[in-house]
Amino acid sequence: MLFLAIFGNNIEDKFRKVPYLLFYLFCGYVAAYGFAFANQSSVEPLVGASGAIAGVLGAYLVIYPRAKVWSLVPFLFFIPLRLPAWLVLGGWFVLQWAYSAGYAASGAGSVAYLAHVFGFLAGVVVGLILLGFIPWWLAFALIVVAIAVPATAWLMLDDSQRRRYRELRRRQRQIR
Repeated sequence: MLFLAIFGNNIEDKFRKVPYLLFYLFCGYVAAYGFAFANQSSVEPLVGASGAIAGVLGAYLVIYPRAKVWSLVPFLFFIPLRLPAWLVLGGWFVLQWAYSAGYAASGAGSVAYLAHVFGFLAGVVVGLILLGFIPWWLAFALIVVAIAVPATAWLMLDDSQRRRYRELRRRQRQIR
């Protein structure tokens, strides 16, 4: 939430209120369904807004790459420094990718790092659209793909796979 408070107000000013809300929800959708598509056998619930907040960070990186951001840099103790946004957010994205790939953390706990990666990439794409680097027709195609792929993945499951998934979900609820 701290990231949303720091970076979200500038992105909201750039988008305006209603388009910002739609952008935020879109990034959350892409993050959740991207994570679900990559982890189809998971029965863990996916709760949280971190994927949508990652989308805000991705858009900020594209729109304001040279903005200076106060950061606490750990070197013996924490030193406050003003660093460019591309360095701070780029480093954050690399960490999320490394965690999601299993390189940096042995146990990810219950954090959906891959959802952060998907949300961030969705924000980068929307930021590039806003700046005019991606034509509208390509943006429309990307949005259609982002919506169609998760829906198609569920429809491609046969009845036995759907039953098995529902049975796993039912058992999971009984354990709790």
